[in-house]
Amino acid sequence: MISGALFLSPERDTSYPILLRKYVRRIALALVVFGLPMCLMEAVFSHEPIAGAFYNLLVGHSWTHMWYLYMLIGLYMLTPFVKALIKVESRRTVEGVLLVLFLMSSLLPMLKGYGVPIEGWMLMGTPFIFYYILGYYLAFLEELRLSSVTCFLILLLLPATVIATFFGFLPEHMIVCSDVPVVIGAAGLFLFFKRMDFHWPMATACYPYCFAIYLVHPFFINVACKVLHVDLIAYAPSCISVPVACVVLFVLSLIVSWVLRKIPFMHKVV
Repeated sequence: MISGALFLSPERDTSYPILLRKYVRRIALALVVFGLPMCLMEAVFSHEPIAGAFYNLLVGHSWTHMWYLYMLIGLYMLTPFVKALIKVESRRTVEGVLLVLFLMSSLLPMLKGYGVPIEGWMLMGTPFIFYYILGYYLAFLEELRLSSVTCFLILLLLPATVIATFFGFLPEHMIVCSDVPVVIGAAGLFLFFKRMDFHWPMATACYPYCFAIYLVHPFFINVACKVLHVDLIAYAPSCISVPVACVVLFVLSLIVSWVLRKIPFMHKVV
């Protein structure tokens, strides 16, 4: 949604030359500089041929979190087409497009997951184009009369869904990003920050390092689990161990990210 709000903005030039030279190039560099070592490390951990790491990088079989970068390149390449579509259409038409995408990529797949015998909805099997356009809509077109308090209550669907799934009240597929409670909660989170118009000094200080933090944080998880054989959340109840592990991983990743951005070449990547 944030990418949609930024790249589908009428004020941003998203022609293919700029997309390829500036944005796709940066993501591709990140995949090579970070994804390839991850694939090589996974080959070592799994006792697989090293040559297979290059194939895994090409087809997207790196560490789990890297899926987002492959998907992001696809969204970048679709941006001029999507932007041309929504530019000439009215707000109502954009809402209609969002409704259709929501049905095909969220509601119907969720119902099928519950056992409803639905077929023929796979025209749009992933929710990412929906989220992309939704970010643009919520940033520029929405006229919902929702207060920041209401948006905060809506965003609580996200932690509530995770907690309910953890304790077995909901099936595990409910934490998939396409499911309806997650979609509604994510939209509430987006609108909450939009309504509040936050200006946090700490966020301002940390935001240059966010991409690098995203890229490097699984390194510590994999080393802990596969080299040191340490389960980061097994030493205490989850309500304690998970927040502590998150803070520790964030701090370690922030330090590494700060160091990486001091390297001239890496500064261009992250």
